Amino acid sequence: MHIVVRIFLSTVILIMLNAASFAQDSLSKKESPFSFNTDIVSSYLWRGSMISNVPNVQPYFSFSKKGFEIGSWGSAAINGDYSELDIYAAYNLDNLKFTLTDYYVFSELNKESYFNYANSKTDHSLEGTIEFSGTEKLPLKILAATFFYGNDKNDSGVNNHSTYFEATYSFSNLDVILGITPKSGMYAAGWGIVNTGIEAHKEIKITDHFSIPATFALLANPLEEKIFFAVGFTL
Repeated sequence: MHIVVRIFLSTVILIMLNAASFAQDSLSKKESPFSFNTDIVSSYLWRGSMISNVPNVQPYFSFSKKGFEIGSWGSAAINGDYSELDIYAAYNLDNLKFTLTDYYVFSELNKESYFNYANSKTDHSLEGTIEFSGTEKLPLKILAATFFYGNDKNDSGVNNHSTYFEATYSFSNLDVILGITPKSGMYAAGWGIVNTGIEAHKEIKITDHFSIPATFALLANPLEEKIFFAVGFTL
């Protein structure tokens, strides 16, 4: 299976490099299939855990066409203590989005080459997700995510298949979040609520023609009795 994964990764990288070379021409059109932005966050929070407690720079790039989307997302701590690169491929079908994500965290503990995808050795983690984006009348997003390959393993070397479900209900500029895990894995030692709280969104006006989107998050992990606060800005 690791050969298939390696082919998938190589194909995504090749397409993204070719896409970037034509980005300038495509951007001249009214609707470009390319998207690039950078978030600056006070700390990196993810599914009920604080991944990095210092400000992180999080750039992302994507190419979308006819429902298909490929892209990359990264996060780098300003003190150099944390660095992550994720590559994904997705397909949008009406209100559903199917995504395959390759997570990779750069670490001195990594023993294998970046391109080693053997399940027993790789430092990558592959996850499949299904997301319902909600409707205009029902602004409820539902996410189901499971890791199925890579270094998400227990002490016996068996894949945990760590699973996470999240529901997000939107009230204008406010999101209410509830995330649970149904089993033991990377999120918790057993099932429980691991992520809940609110995210507020606001456009901060800089000039009459320029504003910066901002996000304020107040989240808690009831299972671990922890609470987090973070602020993010999109450039």
